[in-house]
Amino acid sequence: MTGTTATTPHPPAELDDTGHEPTAEPIPPEGVRNYSFTFPPSLMRRLRSAQWHTLQNPDGHQTVSGLVRAVVAEEVARLEDTYNGGLPFPEVEGRLPPGPGPAGAQRGAAIRAINRRKARQEADSGA
Repeated sequence: MTGTTATTPHPPAELDDTGHEPTAEPIPPEGVRNYSFTFPPSLMRRLRSAQWHTLQNPDGHQTVSGLVRAVVAEEVARLEDTYNGGLPFPEVEGRLPPGPGPAGAQRGAAIRAINRRKARQEADSGA
């Protein structure tokens, strides 16, 4: 079957000389590796939907991984420009400590304290 269907919003791609669909997202020379990150389910749904529904646009991404790589590369470049004179940060050896850094821990504690106060106020007001 050719053409567009309800589950495939784009026509089948032309195959390259290896019999595979060509990709607009070449794999970097060092290759790729799987990593595990946590995302809120709502963000993951939005990510998958954005990739799928923009696939055929000139700036669309062929895969969710390709979209994630592009977004992360852009943000890392911004951080390097802003905080390290446009140069890559020194590589971190070994494992990063889990959890937030000191500033993040303070923000989390402040948010939890606000939430506890709100819960007490609602309980005291009979809500």
